[in-house]
Amino acid sequence: MNVVFVNPPIRLPEVFAHYPLFSSLGMLSNAAWLRNQGHEVRVVDAFTFHPGLRLRPDGAKVRHLGAEVQEVADETARVRASMPGPAVVIVGLTMFSEMNRLRENLVPQTARALRDRLPDDSLGLADLYVCGMNYFPFDPARVMGAIRECDWILVGEGEPTLPELVRRLERQEPLAGLPRLACRERDGGISWNPEAPEPMRDLDELPPPAFDLLDMERYFGVMADAVAADLVHEYHVPERLMPLMTSRSCPYRCNFCTNQVLELPWRAHSVGYVRALARELRSRWGAERLLFLDDNINVDAERFRALTQAMAEEGIAWDAVNGYRADRLDRETVRAIKAAGNTKITVSAESGDPELLREVIGKGLKLSAVVELARVCEEERIPLQVHYIVGVPGETKAQINKTLEFATMLFELHGAWPLLQHAIPFPGTRMFRDCEARGLFVAPPFEIPGELLEVQSILRTPEFEPGEVIRMKRNAQHLHAAMQSLAYLDLGTGCELDAEACHCIPGPRDATPPSLDLLRTSLERSRFLGAVELLLGGGEPTLREDLPEVVALGKELGFQRITVITHAHALADAALTRRLVEAGVNGLVVEVMGGSAAVHDAVAGRKGAFARMIAGVSRAQKEGIRRIDVSIPVTRTNIDELPAAVGVALRMNPAAIHLAYPEPASRAARQGKVVPWAEAKDRVAGALDVSRRVSVQGIPLCLLPDRPGAITPSPPWLMQRLRREKAKLPVCRDCVGFILCGGPFREEHDRVYGMHGEVRVLVRRSASRQDSSA
Repeated sequence: MNVVFVNPPIRLPEVFAHYPLFSSLGMLSNAAWLRNQGHEVRVVDAFTFHPGLRLRPDGAKVRHLGAEVQEVADETARVRASMPGPAVVIVGLTMFSEMNRLRENLVPQTARALRDRLPDDSLGLADLYVCGMNYFPFDPARVMGAIRECDWILVGEGEPTLPELVRRLERQEPLAGLPRLACRERDGGISWNPEAPEPMRDLDELPPPAFDLLDMERYFGVMADAVAADLVHEYHVPERLMPLMTSRSCPYRCNFCTNQVLELPWRAHSVGYVRALARELRSRWGAERLLFLDDNINVDAERFRALTQAMAEEGIAWDAVNGYRADRLDRETVRAIKAAGNTKITVSAESGDPELLREVIGKGLKLSAVVELARVCEEERIPLQVHYIVGVPGETKAQINKTLEFATMLFELHGAWPLLQHAIPFPGTRMFRDCEARGLFVAPPFEIPGELLEVQSILRTPEFEPGEVIRMKRNAQHLHAAMQSLAYLDLGTGCELDAEACHCIPGPRDATPPSLDLLRTSLERSRFLGAVELLLGGGEPTLREDLPEVVALGKELGFQRITVITHAHALADAALTRRLVEAGVNGLVVEVMGGSAAVHDAVAGRKGAFARMIAGVSRAQKEGIRRIDVSIPVTRTNIDELPAAVGVALRMNPAAIHLAYPEPASRAARQGKVVPWAEAKDRVAGALDVSRRVSVQGIPLCLLPDRPGAITPSPPWLMQRLRREKAKLPVCRDCVGFILCGGPFREEHDRVYGMHGEVRVLVRRSASRQDSSA
């Protein structure tokens, strides 16, 4: 019989998950399966209809991907006209045409246009599901009532049922009773058999996907355009990419995952099958990288090792885009993955809270396996990405913060990049049913526009508001982005000043600063993790005679911005400053310690320090350094001059000015020159009033509740340095800003800083306001 498969255009939100250009793989697999049984098969693909990618706006934050609906219908009619005899037209359904949201997708319009052009042919809709992406169940009878042009709908995997369906159509036999098929009866009613068919057990019986039914040069052209348009997440090199499945489904049933909907068993192609298919795709189509879409490719660890070995021997690059099971990977396998040409390894931890992971999500994974894998990947120099989900029903804000802390720790220690997502209850999952039963959706779920799902949380629970989850997620994303982009390098120098407080690491320094070779090793790791900005500090960097060589090394390794934290005295030497600029320095962080020379010199612990600082900054700006940031330590010596100090800083035209509290090891702390917060806050507020460029760093983010944004998070390198001196209080565990806040200094220092009591009062007051508003 003649069969025409149609991959319709889709409406794609600006923010989306998975891989829309690969969603036709199920259609191509089923097309090959029917052709293998003697049917005449054609494919009309909206994505590759034109020589290049077609992507246009289609409403707010949504785009139309693929050919226009009428173009697809006209092409289908043209193809159908070339096929004598009866035919069936099958419109493929995917997660990008969510059938619970008919107003948001193009399937109804496609069916209507096809029926207008082909009034006599059987027209059906089919999931053609091969796993690898989300699956959303729907009510076939309701859809058929809404799309009256279609004659039948096939749900789930197509291969077990589709051949019999086509055979019956060819013989004009009734379709009713086929598993997971809805069809129209002669009396106008709709028959629906929800019973699942026996799934295919031996995937090797399937022929290769029918890529030959596409114009493959157009396919690769569209794919290159899609990569350039960031429609193939995390891939930015225009290679000849081809999707493939080596296995289907997953034996685990996490509460959020749509794998549980169809309850399909995990099955796999043999390694020999995949190897032969990979070889064919390379020789026939010039495939340069295969993207395996498996839900859980390494369920069978022994098979997976054999697969990685086979792909390495074939010399074909590949990636497993949906990631791996962390507790099924060891060092040998990681090495094999890297040798096979993988660009990264991705796993899912889901949560940093073992109780939530075990009792709510049902992952069946120990976090120690993720930590060990992160260590191995760092040592083997292959990037690791780790997925996390926050805002799960039943999760508290304290548990969300625990996950964010775990993700941050793993990135800091081993460079495992966190991929944070908020929980989205998909239809058919335990999470969705739980949210429905408990009334947790902010609105009826299918009335919430689909384009908002990846952007906003749609859940309100007794533990959190939807906006809080998004803020917590974004706070962590901002922190992680800063950690990734900025590398801090301690040059190991001392300082000739005896300042009350400054950027220098207090206390004695090693006699021998780290060598250039050691610094190179550190910088190479930072670049491997994605850093593009370099901050040189420690003591006073200009005391290193080889500072220009250190800067040149940073520039050689690809750092785009190189900033020196300095008191700026040595920069008055035009020759030195010129050498630093020529080597690559394009930014400074300097300390203004007072609003007058006398106060500045007193805080710096050296007469003439103010004049040298001003001269050094002036010379640096003349030599071309444009980016200046200013830090102003807050001590009893200069507290009355903070507004004047801000005035001095403003004359440098700085990008930002930060008021910084001294740390416990500083001379100010040792000599009783730290001003307790209750006494300091009004004077700090006075300095903030001078300019919007001024903020406070190094104190809890909640201490100025009437001035939102006035306290900014410390940079990651400083938070890490001060971690031993700080302690977040138990009342802070539910704070939305927890991950960005270092907290107050530890209890033993609070008699000096006086912040603990204030934090407790403010947190409880905030919680009380939230309770009363609820």
